[in-house]
Amino acid sequence: MKKFLKNIIFNILKSFDNRPGGFSARKLTAFITMLCVIYLHIHYVDLTVLVSVLVYDMLFILLLLGLITMDQLYKFKNGGNNSTPPEDDKPKDSEIGNGQSNNTNQNNVG
Repeated sequence: MKKFLKNIIFNILKSFDNRPGGFSARKLTAFITMLCVIYLHIHYVDLTVLVSVLVYDMLFILLLLGLITMDQLYKFKNGGNNSTPPEDDKPKDSEIGNGQSNNTNQNNVG
């Protein structure tokens, strides 16, 4: 057990070095963030808001893992589930090279 703890401390300290070895910065950041979240949940979450907190936690975790995107959350919130834009919003082949879309052409006319 003593060797295991010594190895963890050694790898944490080695993480601050730019050379190979030690834990990755991403893993350390995730670990520290989770410790902070656990602390906040224990001290500040009561049963009246537990369901809301758990929903927000799951959304945040899924967002960090990349399983959902902010665009998907926005569409879900506004009731849209169409993953492709309508034909009117898609740029035409002749406009792709110019960097213009349908909306800019309509605004410039007239």
